[in-house]
Amino acid sequence: MNGTPTPSSPPGDRHLLALTPEECWARLEAAHVGRAVFVDARGPVALPVNYGVFNGNIIFRTAAQSSLLASSYAGRVGFEIDNIDEGHRVGWSVLASGHVERADGETELRTLQSIGVEPWAEGPRNEYLRLVVSDVTGRRLALPDEGSARPHTE
Repeated sequence: MNGTPTPSSPPGDRHLLALTPEECWARLEAAHVGRAVFVDARGPVALPVNYGVFNGNIIFRTAAQSSLLASSYAGRVGFEIDNIDEGHRVGWSVLASGHVERADGETELRTLQSIGVEPWAEGPRNEYLRLVVSDVTGRRLALPDEGSARPHTE
């Protein structure tokens, strides 16, 4: 046994369905941990962060010396969340993309503090970053009996 869950139905019979933007945002608003995806001097990086959604932006905190803030590619950032059920071989994924802005100004910082994004990692994480989302897409892998109303074509 290799530790891989035994699926409840054969592989290859799942439907890959596109999520609507509304479904994507509902999942983004319900979750609290995702991955900020960007490029730095090492190459592609995916950092887990806890976050909140405010006014159509994804808000998270980081250290002043973070690799994201140091990256010259902060103008192009992705953000991914997912939920996978390995046992049933189903799940979903949402990808938001846009650019990151550092939140500043006393009023803005006070507003962002009120949404309750608290870093899990130790150490100061006092920089509030706002991913200004320009595009959001998602898809889900569904069981055969869930239909295929919006097939995903990629």
